[in-house]
Amino acid sequence: MDTLDKDLLTALQSEFPLEVRPFDALGRKLGTNEREIIDRVTALKAEGIIRQISAIFDSASIGYRSTLIAFSVPEEGSQRSAGKRTETPDSNIERVAASISAHEGVSHNYQRVGHYNLWFTLTLPQRKSTEKEAARLARLNGIDDWQFLPAIRTFKIRFQLDMSKKPHAAPKPVEPVPPAPARKPVRVPPAFIRELQKDLPLVSRPFLPAARALGFSEDTIIKRIRRYTESGAIRRIAAVLRQKKAGFVANVMVAWAPKPGRLERLAACAVAQQRVSHCYERPTSARWPYSLYTMIHGRSMKECEAVIDEIARKARVSRHALLPTVKEFKKVRVSYHT
Repeated sequence: MDTLDKDLLTALQSEFPLEVRPFDALGRKLGTNEREIIDRVTALKAEGIIRQISAIFDSASIGYRSTLIAFSVPEEGSQRSAGKRTETPDSNIERVAASISAHEGVSHNYQRVGHYNLWFTLTLPQRKSTEKEAARLARLNGIDDWQFLPAIRTFKIRFQLDMSKKPHAAPKPVEPVPPAPARKPVRVPPAFIRELQKDLPLVSRPFLPAARALGFSEDTIIKRIRRYTESGAIRRIAAVLRQKKAGFVANVMVAWAPKPGRLERLAACAVAQQRVSHCYERPTSARWPYSLYTMIHGRSMKECEAVIDEIARKARVSRHALLPTVKEFKKVRVSYHT
């Protein structure tokens, strides 16, 4: 990738222009033209660097509930399933992961290092219980040891790989960070959500197909996107990258166990780091004492470790669990109202 490709990828992740001809607007911003931008985005998608360009909805704002769940999956021996004891296949974790990934409410599913070795996110309409569904999945797969980890407070959620900066860009100053405000449900028509969560076509007027499907003009659909963004129902229109294809080959979840009164300082130190994309407070249990979770991305594991060391030093929190990814079983956008 040349400099223009990197600048384009950074811009696409930040804020897709809400204009009738957004690629023309990107071309003007980056000193080129619409045709060049469309050709480059097409090539970056063909290479697998860009996963999708679409609306990123806030689950809670549109009537959904999302949670993180961790299973401790025995990798060898026998496994109890559906009340019967059966011999484990060649890889028990592969079997359980396949069962979890088949669930339409599961968007992310990873094998990670540690006692709790299968981590996945489950998103359901608010009328359904995520905890009951998690328990059902555990029973179905013979899992006796698992953690239900809904977010208590959200301090940061912004998965954006800065392609144009140096790998070791200095972190921002550490300042107190308030958790994201709780969003009230917003009445967004399901048909609108279904259209806007689709991958935008790489054409001069990419909002036109959705506008026609909904019976709107392009100006009207753009105005509605702006309105739902202001209300919090849409976080932004943006590109999501495949991080390894983009050069960020390492990622690690870190679960932190701060002492009483240190969580807010720890969250502030984590949020200040460019390489931290997510930061949540989650419940603890007798078996799992970790209360703050961060996702860290880097061009190498060494780079991730440097970020972890910096957070630990500034926050004065030493107890943490490294949960690097072993295998990605599923990573897709959540599909709402399917």
